[in-house]
Amino acid sequence: MSTGFGYDHKATWSAKTGFGSVGGVATYSAKDSSLPVEAKLAYKVDSATGVEFVVTDKGKVTAVANKDNLVSGLKAKLTAVLSGGSNDASVGLNYAFAKAPLVGGKSTVVADIGVAGSKSGKMSASVGWAPSGSLTLGADAEFDSAKNAITKYSVGAQTAMSNGGTAALVLSDKASTLRASYVHKCSATVNGGLEAVHKLDKGDTTFGAGMSKRLDGGSAKAHVTSAGVVSLLLTKDVQPNKVAATVCLQMDATNLSKAPKIGVQLAVK
Repeated sequence: MSTGFGYDHKATWSAKTGFGSVGGVATYSAKDSSLPVEAKLAYKVDSATGVEFVVTDKGKVTAVANKDNLVSGLKAKLTAVLSGGSNDASVGLNYAFAKAPLVGGKSTVVADIGVAGSKSGKMSASVGWAPSGSLTLGADAEFDSAKNAITKYSVGAQTAMSNGGTAALVLSDKASTLRASYVHKCSATVNGGLEAVHKLDKGDTTFGAGMSKRLDGGSAKAHVTSAGVVSLLLTKDVQPNKVAATVCLQMDATNLSKAPKIGVQLAVK
């Protein structure tokens, strides 16, 4: 319920072509008054293979190649920065199999390996396991070879309840943050949720509550925290299947003299 809010002004454009798709993004950041622009070109080789090029106004060119079903259940992604003063590259592998060896259930294994020039960079892996139709368990970790240390790791569990709700518990930030959440489907168009975040290293706890509603040609969302921060979001189709607008507003209810954050995003297809 607390995700999806953005307070930068953004305009996106995309269109499908006979060979794939093209598009562009322009974002205005109120923090530093910058206006970065990027263009995208995607080419679909076949149903399992695709290539995408992203060019920014700074001259940075990034290429991304995807390949599905290298073998049954295995997907691969290669990302490389071709220019812009960097030669970073990364390889991502995603392997999903119907049953986990020995323990049963459905499982997914994701691995990403990053390489910066001739030096090894960051490597990350995540594992998901669904021992039943309602319970999902997961874990992820990141290893930085430059520091020779595990820099991130987290574990979590999520369960779907018979009353239509979903409960989740996540231990993250190197076991320093415990997050518990519950989302309930109130009706066919309305969801409500609660969240508690406890910082184990600091001993403080924050709470949040939110609600989302699907509208005709759009959606609305509201979220409030125990610190008094209120966030509102409204997405609406200006022209169905052609133009969509999103407006986000964030304000501090404990300090109404403080200027609110406002973000407007426009997507043209």
